[in-house]
Amino acid sequence: MKQSNFRPQDQRAAEKEHWRIEGSLNAIEELLEVGEYEVAARRAEEILRSTKEIERLAKAKKEWDGLGRLLEDLKKTGIHFERMTRHDGIW
Repeated sequence: MKQSNFRPQDQRAAEKEHWRIEGSLNAIEELLEVGEYEVAARRAEEILRSTKEIERLAKAKKEWDGLGRLLEDLKKTGIHFERMTRHDGIW
């Protein structure tokens, strides 16, 4: 897992989801060998949930990086920000 795909504050959560996926993959392999198909299917659902969470965290990093690039571009044009806060989903 590339740590650079996640914001610093999200790296631990992404790592946790990554290890959940790894554990579920190993469990699925063992469950299929013994014929526990229903349990294996539930573990597959866990993989999908963890994958979606990792995707959400990676998307947050892309948005964060985009905002940083926007701020740098604004600084180059002479517009400087000291602090920006978010209210009700609006910057």
